[in-house]
Amino acid sequence: MDLKLREAIDEHEYVSFDMFDTLIKRNVACPRDVFVLVQRRFEADYGIAIRNFCDKRISAEKQARSKNGNCEIAIDEIYENIEINGLSRQQIGIIRDIEEETEKSICCANMPVKEVYEYCVENNKKIIIVTDMYLSCDVLVSILVSHGYEKYDKLYVSSETKLRKRTGEMYEFVLSDLGIKGKELIHIGDSKKSDYIESRRHGIDSILITGQKTILRKSPKSIDRGISIDDSFIRAFVNNHLSEKDDEYYRFGYEVYGRLLLGFSKWLKSEVKKSGLKDIFFFSRDGLILKKAYECINDTNEVKIKYFYASRRALRLPFLAGDIKYDEYVDVLPRKKKLTVDEFFSNMGLDVHSYSELVDTYGVNENTIWSRNDLKSNVLAKEIYDKVKADVIAIAKKERTALLNYIKQEGLLGKVAVVDIGWRGTLQYLLQKIAEVEGLDINTFGYYVGLERGARSEIEAYGFFNSCLDADRECENWRYYTGLIENIFMSQEGSLQKYNIGSDGDVKLTMCDYEFSGDKTAIEQGEKIAKIQEGAIAFVQDVTNEHLSELMNISTIEAFYDLNLVGNHPDRSDIDMFDSFLFYDVKKEYLIKSGRISKLFIQPRAFIQDFKDSRWKIGFMKKALKISLPYYWIQKQIGH
Repeated sequence: MDLKLREAIDEHEYVSFDMFDTLIKRNVACPRDVFVLVQRRFEADYGIAIRNFCDKRISAEKQARSKNGNCEIAIDEIYENIEINGLSRQQIGIIRDIEEETEKSICCANMPVKEVYEYCVENNKKIIIVTDMYLSCDVLVSILVSHGYEKYDKLYVSSETKLRKRTGEMYEFVLSDLGIKGKELIHIGDSKKSDYIESRRHGIDSILITGQKTILRKSPKSIDRGISIDDSFIRAFVNNHLSEKDDEYYRFGYEVYGRLLLGFSKWLKSEVKKSGLKDIFFFSRDGLILKKAYECINDTNEVKIKYFYASRRALRLPFLAGDIKYDEYVDVLPRKKKLTVDEFFSNMGLDVHSYSELVDTYGVNENTIWSRNDLKSNVLAKEIYDKVKADVIAIAKKERTALLNYIKQEGLLGKVAVVDIGWRGTLQYLLQKIAEVEGLDINTFGYYVGLERGARSEIEAYGFFNSCLDADRECENWRYYTGLIENIFMSQEGSLQKYNIGSDGDVKLTMCDYEFSGDKTAIEQGEKIAKIQEGAIAFVQDVTNEHLSELMNISTIEAFYDLNLVGNHPDRSDIDMFDSFLFYDVKKEYLIKSGRISKLFIQPRAFIQDFKDSRWKIGFMKKALKISLPYYWIQKQIGH
């Protein structure tokens, strides 16, 4: 707390606080937004559409004030002036009640001022609260108490005294009621006219606090579109709950990533309810953060939520235990442009060094690179597969037995939902195929953050985000920064390598080492990812705790928008945040590899290779060239 403010408070016996935008903040950008939420809630609860409610509500307040002259009005007087075709006075009274409940739900404590309030409580100051507001005293008391302001001596509300701070009459009444002189009181508020000038005009010391300060990473002004009520609501909420002192990665999670998790969780909850599913399995590792977010908003015990360890490698081997043809093996290989012979073998669960004689026979070695797109027509690769197929099946059968035991152990049977980040539904496909061959009663319904257009058609799968964010209806535009997305979804544990049967007969999970452990740089990146996830979950939890989740209708576009802004239209601060991030698929890769423009002139081939090797090419271009260019458009012309 500011030293001068503390000294000023120490000099007075009485401390007066304004309420709204001082002790309490609203999670809306402007008062009109409240009326939009009121209309939305009434229409949802009663199934009756009301047109132009905002305009009618604003007009009614003006009429009520006109009738009352300089006197303050109460909410009942406002609603006496509202006429809505088709609605009875009783129904209009219900809307008034909804407005009061909405006001309660959208408020939060202004933490810097709450610190001042708590100092006053600790130092036994006589605390009064003075507000120009049409809401009733009971509603305001409820708001104050619910946000930790229960210790005060008096509350003066203009709707009940019919006097206003803005005219100065409220201050005269307060001093008279308390039986004190102005110099005994210090008033704290945000309005220059009502809280500062008028209080001083009545001999009261006053402190004018700074109004709503924008601390968002991306202000609405920087966003090239109209701001919807839900977007405005979210941004106000974020701005009210973040502090400039918060870690920048935590803030990124809270502001950018949190809305995506909330939007996805609300969508998943709705989809699961519609389908009547009673079991949800979140696949490791990307599914862990999705599970945490879903648990924040889940308010029912009717659905069982579980975490299921799975990976492409751990399911691919059991899949190969059947009589899998070469083309089917190629279909389940990692989606990358190039594959080494070593990777070709390791994806079958084999060590290429154990087959060096065979490899030599075909004139290749472990570092020989094959094109992923041409693999099905690669006669040499097919012949090698056929030669080692018996060995693959022998290993795969053991792992399939362990997998089947794990499936039964975890109860992944019957009609179930499986959840993952995306993008093609390969894990669901492999699991379903194995279940069909083994005669297991498993019917999976996949729910993904995003699905590519080329996602597997053989499975029942749904994507939260399948298409457009941009005006040109560009689809799948996350593909230009999937490395960034997968980084922030990654749990703080290694990937599953395989399922085993232990000596005691129980299923054992063999895990790979966590990528972000060991050396200092890796550990630091892991800590940054953890901070991002901490911030994102905190956002979802805060929204849920304050009972705001149901008020927010977050479309897929709204949920993804800020992350898309970072991924496809980054500014300098975005580049600085993720410049050093590594990405691990089969091997270590870079989100932005080098990106020094000087290299273009000294080592042009190396510069181009760095560009190709970067998983976030727009980030690479922005870092290297620095100037303002249509990098997203350039990326689209180049292709993925």
